Amino acid sequence: MRELKEIKEHYKKSDSIQSIVSSLRANENSRILLSGLKGSSNAFVMDSCWDQLKSHQLIIAEDKEKAAYLLNDLENLSPTKPIHFFPDSFKRPLGFEDLNKTNVLSRTETISKIAQSGKEGHLIVTYPEALFEKVVSPHYLQEAQLQITQGEDLDADSVIYTLNEYGFRIEDFVY
Repeated sequence: MRELKEIKEHYKKSDSIQSIVSSLRANENSRILLSGLKGSSNAFVMDSCWDQLKSHQLIIAEDKEKAAYLLNDLENLSPTKPIHFFPDSFKRPLGFEDLNKTNVLSRTETISKIAQSGKEGHLIVTYPEALFEKVVSPHYLQEAQLQITQGEDLDADSVIYTLNEYGFRIEDFVY
């Protein structure tokens, strides 16, 4: 564990990381292409930058597999950081009619967490195919949320009506 902290500190102090951080601070809409890095070094670079900036960072990997590996590296490197995976919604490439409900939920949760985060920065790992899909605007998502707190008395009819308005349907069994 001590070696990992030392490696992370080495990355944070490196001239390359300081140059990246300076560029990102100068223009928050900067786009930086990392290339030539091997193994988990890209995760160390991104982790070091986030530690100094604490702002939202969208990390776009080449493809879904590389995004998953990068996500795994980042989560192992810093398990307490707000890191999210933003997948595409479909079960098969170009199979736009067949949705993967787990991925749809993951996309919605990621957008919701970012919209509610305020100034706290999050790391979002994704890939090009996932970015091609349209998403609900944060403003509309905020307005369309149904907030329920534990112990709250609810009128079942109004909840059913609201869920119907949101496109839900009554089913015998939901998992």
